[in-house]
Amino acid sequence: MRRCLAAVVMLTAAVAIAADWDELTRAGEWAFSRGDFERAEQAFQEALEATRAFPPEDPRLEISLGNLARLYEHRMRYDEAEPLYQLMLAAREARLGPDHPELLEPMAAIARTSARIGDTPTTEDSLVRWIELADATGAADPTEHWQMLALLSRTLVLQDRGGEALQSQRRAVEIAADDPAADPVGRAAAIETLAQLELLYGEPVRAEGLLDEALELRTEAGGAEAPAASLAAAAETALGAAEPELATRLAVRAVDAAEDRETRIRALTVLCDAAWLTVGRGATSPAAVLGVSAGDADVAATRARLEDLIAELDEDTVGDPALRRTTLNRLAVVTAMEGDADAAIRWQREVVTAAPGDAVDARQELVSLLMTAGRTADAADENAAVIAALEASAGPEDPRLLGPLRTQQELLSDLGRRKEARAVKKRVRRLERSLR
Repeated sequence: MRRCLAAVVMLTAAVAIAADWDELTRAGEWAFSRGDFERAEQAFQEALEATRAFPPEDPRLEISLGNLARLYEHRMRYDEAEPLYQLMLAAREARLGPDHPELLEPMAAIARTSARIGDTPTTEDSLVRWIELADATGAADPTEHWQMLALLSRTLVLQDRGGEALQSQRRAVEIAADDPAADPVGRAAAIETLAQLELLYGEPVRAEGLLDEALELRTEAGGAEAPAASLAAAAETALGAAEPELATRLAVRAVDAAEDRETRIRALTVLCDAAWLTVGRGATSPAAVLGVSAGDADVAATRARLEDLIAELDEDTVGDPALRRTTLNRLAVVTAMEGDADAAIRWQREVVTAAPGDAVDARQELVSLLMTAGRTADAADENAAVIAALEASAGPEDPRLLGPLRTQQELLSDLGRRKEARAVKKRVRRLERSLR
């Protein structure tokens, strides 16, 4: 009789706990749906505590772990969600075995949250296990399948494992192509990523065709604004991968398609960089190359592209000052190469204006260019400005003044201004003596 009574008491207690778990879980779901996250968290925590009374393989433990983890993930508390999803996976694996399709859900959740907190080893391990199980069972949703492969590709890129990332992204694109539910814009993004990886680690010749495929998908989806940016990004990658011809083709298409100034500037920059690789040959001094490539078609084409870029930069009120200075300097060089001294001088003056921190060096280059072009009076005026700037910043005894002073003596002598030249010569001698 006593044994029966004890059994009844235990059964009654178990029923009560189960009822409590049901009530707490429903309360948590209701509060979660209404955005009352504090109440939902408390209810889910109490429901999880109640599962201590259940048998070890009771699936309600997994439900409670998943509910609380889902709440933390929604609240961006990823470092708290990740271990709960790991416990959920362990409990489900103990109940169902290591090869059951229902393990896909917690594996995916672990991958999501670990990626958010930068836990790369856990992210990779979870993704690899998920993909292996999905391949073995065929139970995965196709969309989730290719998205997980794409996430693995990104994870591998972060670890500088480009070849493996390329293989994973290729599979992602293949599966997405057969997925009737795939979002066209999502597929386009995956294909564009593959194009970038092909440029860096695979077969660059495939990249342009892939981008055409992505463009077609975006156009069908009404997303015509994205292709130009994608083409510009691919052009940048192609140039970095030592594929200047491909970079040029992609950049030309990006310029034609661009509807915003930022994308147009990116594409024009690639065009200019690619052209500069051909004609620049490391040149930085306009004076040193004056007239060396007169009539050269490549130099003329480079000049035209640089002028297009500077026109865009001049209209961009929040542009990149360093890019503008580089473009101006290149314009001074290529116009000098063409033998157009007036244009080279004009652009070098722009360099002086655009580089206040390096104005002395830029002005000295202008002096050299004016001298080479035979504009001695202008060179003397500019060189006087160099001397004045050095005196103001470093004092009249600074050794850097020797070069400009000697140049000024030469220029004044050539101009027949002998009295001024003698005065400068005396100053040079005094400075030389003080530096001995």
